[in-house]
Amino acid sequence: MSARAKSRSIAGRATIVGVIGLLVIYILASILPYGYLSREALATMKEPAMVYIFENMVGSWGGTFISIGLLISILGAWLSWTMLPAETLQSMSEQNLLPKFFGKKNRFGAPTTALVLTGVIVQLFLISLLFTNQAYIFAYSLCTASIVICYIFVAAYQVKYSWQNLAVKGNKWQLVIGLFALVFQIGAIILAGIQYLLICLIIYIPGIVFYMFARKNAVNRFLTKREWSATAVICAAAVATIFLLSNGIIHI
Repeated sequence: MSARAKSRSIAGRATIVGVIGLLVIYILASILPYGYLSREALATMKEPAMVYIFENMVGSWGGTFISIGLLISILGAWLSWTMLPAETLQSMSEQNLLPKFFGKKNRFGAPTTALVLTGVIVQLFLISLLFTNQAYIFAYSLCTASIVICYIFVAAYQVKYSWQNLAVKGNKWQLVIGLFALVFQIGAIILAGIQYLLICLIIYIPGIVFYMFARKNAVNRFLTKREWSATAVICAAAVATIFLLSNGIIHI
């Protein structure tokens, strides 16, 4: 998303300001109600509790104010979580990590295919909530595991880069931070449920197929030797995961 800003520095400052602002709001929203109501009263309040708290504090306009804020927050979240996956698909397409089809744009420069694909998937999950919430919970857990895998690679690269450039000022501290982050993320994915990590390997296979076609069009070959080796390991682990699932050894 920062590529659409006037400069990367502006995007960086906006990110910092946004995170600090959200942190302040979260802290105030979590602590201030305890100065007005007892814990027992807060525990029995209907959702969204903040609406009723503000109504008690300042009158009916307080509840209306919070309700409007919730609507704005929901619309903002909906917009951002629609654009973010679409921008990711477009960026990967431009870097030849996905076929060019995913990066197709309309005359306004918006990633048409990526937006439509994202919208369809979101609608399917919303429809599934009419029947069961298990599909959403499963997808949520799977996405969490996938994100943590990305974080593991980011932390591992920081460790590698800091170690290779250890003489540079500040890199010793960056090495410590990277090691801490790496250990934390590995522990997090183990504690969250190793079964979701294994299932991620199955989900990776369609992505690998798209990646192979993208590389074929870009450099006239599917994969490098190392990539073939990694693909073989992933596919073997995915087959093993399917066997474990079908025999009830691991559960979703």
